[in-house]
Amino acid sequence: MNGSDLQYLCGIIGGLCGIPTRLYKTDKLVFVHSTADLPADPITLHSDEIFKIKEHVGYFVTPDFFYYGVINYKDYKLVIGPARQVYDDRTLTDLAFRLDVPPEQTKKFISSMKSVICMPLESILQVMIAMNFVLNKERLGLENVVIYDEDQERMRKAMAREQLDKTIKQFDASEETVQHNTLATEQTIMNMVRKGDVQALDEWAKNAPSSRAGIMAPDQLRQVKNTLIVSATLASRAAIRGGVDIEEALTLSDSYIQKCELTGNITQLTNLQFLMIRDFTERVSRVRFGGKSTLAKEAANYIRRHISEPVTCGNLDTLAGVSSNLKAKLEAIGLQVAYSTPLGMHSPTVWRTALNDFVKNIFK
Repeated sequence: MNGSDLQYLCGIIGGLCGIPTRLYKTDKLVFVHSTADLPADPITLHSDEIFKIKEHVGYFVTPDFFYYGVINYKDYKLVIGPARQVYDDRTLTDLAFRLDVPPEQTKKFISSMKSVICMPLESILQVMIAMNFVLNKERLGLENVVIYDEDQERMRKAMAREQLDKTIKQFDASEETVQHNTLATEQTIMNMVRKGDVQALDEWAKNAPSSRAGIMAPDQLRQVKNTLIVSATLASRAAIRGGVDIEEALTLSDSYIQKCELTGNITQLTNLQFLMIRDFTERVSRVRFGGKSTLAKEAANYIRRHISEPVTCGNLDTLAGVSSNLKAKLEAIGLQVAYSTPLGMHSPTVWRTALNDFVKNIFK
């Protein structure tokens, strides 16, 4: 494949991805395709590091998390980037400053950078792997590109040292401490989310147990944010299992994470986390119970929470606050159940009929 063919390929890839694509020959730029009209090219800040990549397929991630994909083919080097998953004004303004973009062109630079398609690193690497197969006739996978063997070994050694240090510190401590005790709490909350049990969640929040998450960040603010992000992931999956539309749940999770990153107050983050969990729970509740009354929802949730206990008509009577009317209503729908007999003692058919008719017909 000659230079003209490579320019054609760069143009096609750049147009499909919406990300600047360049072609170099012996480290000299011979072609650029970009849908973004940039006053300055960000690659100039990291060209030395990028040109050092000699593998057929490689990548470089800058300190501010822009990334470039690289393909080496004979005397040519194809570079696609910069790309990012999220573009924010602060990072782009700083980038413009380091590129010596004139102040009067900074706004144009930021706007042009935001026109570059947001794409995760893995997606760019998959494009590069496909191009490498065409050019170098080499079949690769992400596992061959994303992390180098020497990096992997260095990371393993570093993590082993960190684990050893933690073990020594725990051994030397005067009293043994539990590093993680959140599993039971997480399971309880996510079970409420999955069932759409808003009432139980509110009751739980009144006497929430103390829990200790693992250390995920060097400072308290980042620790709280990371905890919220983990909670968003768990809650969105629980909501999906509860019947919420997948796209709705994941979009809501993204929105809360974005709000989290813009919040710099720990108290606000704590409140945001509970609001998020309750939001997911309410959405599941709407899916599961639809237009049923609040009393019907409470009755169904009560039965579900006490499914392994003797739930009697009297229990439901007390919950509903309808006194002696309950037995008459049950008899009116053809369900002959002794007032004090546990519903669970009846056959599955009777139990299922009791639950369905109780929710659908009694509390309309």
